[in-house]
Amino acid sequence: MSRSPCAVIISRRTRPSFVLSAFQPLVIGWLRRWVAAFSSLSIWKAVGNTFLLALMRVPLAVVIGSLLGLSAFAYRSAGKLKDAIPQYERTLADRERVQGQDHRDTLSTRGNLAAAYQLARRLQDAIPQYERAVADSERMLGPGDVETLTTRCNLATAYYSAVRLADMVTVLRRALTDCEIYLGPDHPMTTTVRENLQAATE
Repeated sequence: MSRSPCAVIISRRTRPSFVLSAFQPLVIGWLRRWVAAFSSLSIWKAVGNTFLLALMRVPLAVVIGSLLGLSAFAYRSAGKLKDAIPQYERTLADRERVQGQDHRDTLSTRGNLAAAYQLARRLQDAIPQYERAVADSERMLGPGDVETLTTRCNLATAYYSAVRLADMVTVLRRALTDCEIYLGPDHPMTTTVRENLQAATE
């Protein structure tokens, strides 16, 4: 085999409201002035008040979790995995506690933690997280969702790194079947998975 099956994907998914909430005091103050300025227009007042209330209802723990996630991504991008991994671990724990195990952000964070473990060659930690992420993604999003397919491919790369070649081939075969069904035989992702499976079985 001349190459790793797939590329590890680090998700940048962040809800816009979480990012705004990091600056809650400034945003809320600005919005109050904006609503007051347009108070003569009832429709603008209604829109502004609705958005203001939405921001004020974002839990502080969610805001902190989002900031930790962004910090972890920055550390990982800089190659500082020893700093990134604890941030991802804390973020995942907070998301599970506050948003629940079935929240989309929890799922993305789990995948990011698994990828960070893999990049740090902590495969014994990466593989269980990938396996859990695949199971959760398939249950929550369906087998044909691109995020599910990407996570399945990332699990294959972890198996490859751990020299669990039979497991890698099994995962790639399932990924190829799902790609062909849900994305079509000529989709770029389908082509990539097919080529990697061929390389893995040569």
